Amino acid sequence: MDEKKRFDLLTSGYRIEYFQTPIIIDVFLIIINFIIPFIIPFYWVYIGFKNLFKKKTHFYKFKEVSIYKTDRKIKTERKIIGKPKVKDYYEESYKPIPRERFFYLVKCIAAFVIAYIGFRYNLFYKII
Repeated sequence: MDEKKRFDLLTSGYRIEYFQTPIIIDVFLIIINFIIPFIIPFYWVYIGFKNLFKKKTHFYKFKEVSIYKTDRKIKTERKIIGKPKVKDYYEESYKPIPRERFFYLVKCIAAFVIAYIGFRYNLFYKII
């Protein structure tokens, strides 16, 4: 039953959310991991445990939303000033399938390796 709903979601344009934080922020945190040795590795340990025990998969798709500005020159007093794309999440979450569980496990292992490297080999390693 869930597999049919999952297939319908994927064919209607929804995507699986693998990364909750943008990749650029993760790369930045990997670089900072070597500079601040006592704070950032704990974040990676948290991410590792979060992915290890992940029970639900979320789905999203991008949707255009109109942004209005009040304008008294127009009869409706509303003027469209833009249509940015925002993430529209599906209201239900589903249990991950084995392929997604494997991806979460790889993310977990990668986060633990980054945390270990941050604890072990940082710029202040020679001083401590």
